[in-house]
Amino acid sequence: MAHPTDDSEDGKIGIEADERLIARFEKLLESRDEKIEDLESRLTEVASKVESLITERNVLIDWIYAAVHVLRT
Repeated sequence: MAHPTDDSEDGKIGIEADERLIARFEKLLESRDEKIEDLESRLTEVASKVESLITERNVLIDWIYAAVHVLRT
């Protein structure tokens, strides 16, 4: 026949396993959050570069139109 202490020991093992599982899950979430923050940072950097390139392209187009206008007159 099982002793009541045997049941409590099983409960302790179950709680310890649950705590370890929760800790692993929290680490996974932290790792995921770090990766998301890195991606957000990279996307912000890329968006900034794209805006800069768009501005440069617009300036170049304006110069080309001005040069064409000067050549035609």
